[in-house]
Amino acid sequence: MKKAKEGGNQAEINKFSRRLVRVTREQNEECKRLLKLMGVPSVDAAGEAEAQCAQLCRDGHVFATATEDMDALTFGTPKLLRHMTFSEARKMAIVEVELKAVLEQTELTMDQFIDFCILCGCDYTMAIRGIGPKSAYKLIKKHGNIEGVLANINKDKYKIDENAFLYKEARVLFKKPDLAETKNVKFTWAPPDEEGLVEFLCKEKGFEETRVRNAVKKLRKARTKGSQKRLESFFGPVTVTKRKKAPVKERKKAGKKKAKK
Repeated sequence: MKKAKEGGNQAEINKFSRRLVRVTREQNEECKRLLKLMGVPSVDAAGEAEAQCAQLCRDGHVFATATEDMDALTFGTPKLLRHMTFSEARKMAIVEVELKAVLEQTELTMDQFIDFCILCGCDYTMAIRGIGPKSAYKLIKKHGNIEGVLANINKDKYKIDENAFLYKEARVLFKKPDLAETKNVKFTWAPPDEEGLVEFLCKEKGFEETRVRNAVKKLRKARTKGSQKRLESFFGPVTVTKRKKAPVKERKKAGKKKAKK
């Protein structure tokens, strides 16, 4: 974390910040209670949340996995959404990433993509110092997998701690994560329990009542909207593309040509 802050690497800062957070069983139960009061269905993950969400997406229960953790792609989610929970003040567009497009554009198989992500650095093993995303991609493209990379890498340049670089274990975690059975799960949305939310958030947690009731109004309004509306109809436009106007002289020439016709 200290090195990430000194280098101003926001992605690494976010990564290590998540590692410093330890969620208690009580906090998990409170989160599920809040979702239930909001009318939002939930699923208990057997292991990693991103792995469970990826499975829900593969089974067609959800549109995408919404997370800032790119490991969701390594777990095989067909679609990944980023910036979903960012505040409106940050003005960050929602980013949609399709795993199929990633594999096509990088020209990697899923197995190679997993090895590439492990080389880049993941939560389950230390990375090889000195190998970043560009080097990792070139090495996987050239040697096919991590075993091929290790057999051909310059051991004097890249010091590898075999006790810390547990790539085989990390690979298994990505390919065969612990998952709860969700194939036959049915998600049922319900109207928000306004009084229950006020009781929980205001009386127990100290939130301001007006703010909570206004949030409930937004939830109710969102539920009345058609289910087929585009994503940006709720969150605002994802991207805005402006066409540049041609110089005045070019516009006048174009106008003359049209007049002649």
